[in-house]
Amino acid sequence: MSDSAFEATGTSLPFQALPASEARAESASKDHVIDAMRGFAALLVAYTTHLIRATQRFKAVVIGGTLAIGLLYLVTIVLQLFHVATPFMYDSSALSIGISLAIVGFAALNLILDFDLIETGVAQGAPRYMEWYGAFGLLVTLVWLYLEILRLLSKLNDRR
Repeated sequence: MSDSAFEATGTSLPFQALPASEARAESASKDHVIDAMRGFAALLVAYTTHLIRATQRFKAVVIGGTLAIGLLYLVTIVLQLFHVATPFMYDSSALSIGISLAIVGFAALNLILDFDLIETGVAQGAPRYMEWYGAFGLLVTLVWLYLEILRLLSKLNDRR
């Protein structure tokens, strides 16, 4: 297929240079992925050096907070189904940014629970297939953390 065929259909070749705004957006998203990985690495180091321990009380607080966040998400979704506005979740007010900061914090603390699950499984000689549960838990937590960081940064950017 010739270059003109791509141009005629409105698509671009995969190796063409991106417009400046798309290049900035791609660069920013890569930076945010790197930031999420830095947070992951920092919490892993804090966990392995025992700066942060997953005590029963810590687990209860983090699980309770995570369930509360899940309930908040569910209530927001149900309210939106009935066209009830929930600006405290999506605008760039101080309350919305505070809620996003708390959610990012709890998402990060869930990494500690994932590390503890993996360490406990290894120490107790869990079956090999349990490795996938630990890996999937880490993946879900990292995706959640990344999405919440993006939401927080979007709110902060809207305030400018």
